[in-house]
Amino acid sequence: MIDAVVEAQPPQLGVTIVSTARASATEHDVVWQITNEGRDAVEILESWLPHGQFYADREPCSPASRLKPGAGVRIGRRVRCGGEGDEVENAFLILQLRSGGAAWRLFTRLRVIKEAGGAVRPVAEAVTLQPVGFAVREAEVGPTTT
Repeated sequence: MIDAVVEAQPPQLGVTIVSTARASATEHDVVWQITNEGRDAVEILESWLPHGQFYADREPCSPASRLKPGAGVRIGRRVRCGGEGDEVENAFLILQLRSGGAAWRLFTRLRVIKEAGGAVRPVAEAVTLQPVGFAVREAEVGPTTT
């Protein structure tokens, strides 16, 4: 008997930083445009920014944003920005998604430049997708080899 696993195709999403506005001495309102560039609908379930110097709690999208192919949505978050230095490296916007019957996480790696006067300018450096639980499955099954 052969066990077969059918892998869901990852969603294809574009991420653009639309705007930033200083809300207080340590908080900034940041808006991202998320665009579904794939063939399947995508639901955005929640978002968070876990870096200690560019941080926002996990927050559900209520109701979930459902993006048909070609559609986009803006997601705004109030982000705490602190710490020393002129920039924050390796901050992430993380989105929990559902597409094609599978759960996914989108990781947008950010470099955040702290500008004069307290403004911040996040720069998206990379966008990657991972199926939820992939590390657990690989640990249970072992790495795949060809």
